[in-house]
Amino acid sequence: MGVETTVQLPQLLLRADVRADSVNASARTADIVFSTGAPVRRYDWISGESYFETLSIDPSAVRLDRLNRGGPFLDSHENLGVGNVLGVVVEGSAKIDNGQAVATVRFSKRSSVEPIFQDIKDRIL
Repeated sequence: MGVETTVQLPQLLLRADVRADSVNASARTADIVFSTGAPVRRYDWISGESYFETLSIDPSAVRLDRLNRGGPFLDSHENLGVGNVLGVVVEGSAKIDNGQAVATVRFSKRSSVEPIFQDIKDRIL
């Protein structure tokens, strides 16, 4: 076996991955993968230290009822204001599918959300 090395990498900024060819422009919806169970680097503002958060996606460990009642779809986990709500999870769409946590989200018609939805339609985001 080889020598184990730890490498500090920057935090991955993408939080939800749009599934290819799932965008419905007229309904303003897209299917997203919001977790794969992969470790994500987090920062504890109180201690000043980083740590890795690993979320289980085992169906027996995940409760999706709140999302399935129309949970908010946020910009970059930001919950400090209604302007950060990009849309809503389509009721009943959140599930564990093939080892991934997925949902259909519906984007707001607000003008501030339009550039983001356009980038998703253009496969930029």
